Amino acid sequence: MRIVTTSADNTARLWRAADGRVQGVLRGHDGRVRGAAFSPDGAVVATVSSDRTARLWKTADGSEITVLRGHEKYLAAAAFDGQGKRLVTASADGTARIWDVASGTQTAVLRGHGTYVNAAVFSPDGTRVATASWGDQTARLWNA
Repeated sequence: MRIVTTSADNTARLWRAADGRVQGVLRGHDGRVRGAAFSPDGAVVATVSSDRTARLWKTADGSEITVLRGHEKYLAAAAFDGQGKRLVTASADGTARIWDVASGTQTAVLRGHGTYVNAAVFSPDGTRVATASWGDQTARLWNA
C-alpha cells in the first residue's frame, strides 16, 4: 500500500505505508501541489497544483504520464471515477473539468459556481459529479 502527500515545494511524494519509506518524489509542477488522488487500482496518481495543471503519474516508478491543461486558475482537488477511466478536477476558476485518463483530453467543463470550486467527486456509479464551492456556499450535481 502507498500513501501520497503534497507539498508547497512543488512536489508530491509516494510513501510505502508499511514502513514509512519514500518510494518516489513526483517532480514537474511549477507551483505548490495542492491535492492528489489515486486511481481505484492504485496504478496512477493524479496531482493538482497552483500552476493551473493536473498531472498523471505511474505509481510503480513515479514517471509522468501526461499533463492536463485547461484551467485558468489554480486547482484545488481531483478525483477518479470508479473505473479509473475519468478524472474530475476542481479549480479556483469556478469550474470543474472532466478528463479522459487514457488520452488526457478534456471531455467536459462544468460551469455554474460563482467562484472557487474546492471539491469534486464522481458518484459511485460514475453517472454524476458533485461539486462544492466555499465561495458561493453551494454544492451542485452534474450529469457526468
